[in-house]
Amino acid sequence: MEYTLKCFGEIVPITTEDNIKLVPITEDLSEKIYDMYQEIPYEEKFQDVNIANGMSHDTFRKYCALLELAEQNILLSYIEQQIAHFVLFDGDYPIGWFSLRVEDLNKSYLHSGHIGYTIRPSKRKQGYATKGLTQVLQLAKALGYKQVCITTDDQNIPSQNLIAKFGFRPFPADSERQKITKSVYHGMSQYYLDL
Repeated sequence: MEYTLKCFGEIVPITTEDNIKLVPITEDLSEKIYDMYQEIPYEEKFQDVNIANGMSHDTFRKYCALLELAEQNILLSYIEQQIAHFVLFDGDYPIGWFSLRVEDLNKSYLHSGHIGYTIRPSKRKQGYATKGLTQVLQLAKALGYKQVCITTDDQNIPSQNLIAKFGFRPFPADSERQKITKSVYHGMSQYYLDL
């Protein structure tokens, strides 16, 4: 199956084997994905903080509107970096979120990497992270990224196994990127994949 995905003003074809696809987060999507964001804990070992957990429906709707503006390169004084946010759907059911930061390796965001992801706890260990990351990598390549980076906790073995399956390799310990990552996020490392 092929579908198109809009990201950073570009329309990109994405191929998937099934009915699992990425959908950009918009204010209009907020009701459909609210429960997923509430299921993902605010803070959990090895994961990004889910600031949307515990938000009221109205506040979450506004949060989704901000995420939509971040992808459009609006409000950068607030968000600070252009990031596209997506929800991975299996049919009509929201499974998890993925993000792709604009490719700009010369910014001070060297510690963050390009790709972020979290799968809702009830859907983990079912292959959804693999399917979502496959699509994000297709998107990045179509947008002209030559290399993508992911930052992960040194103790997060499932995430390390996932990215290793795709061929991600750790930056050398003495590289500037790894030093910056370690200084900002203690106990985390950054991995890269040439596309």
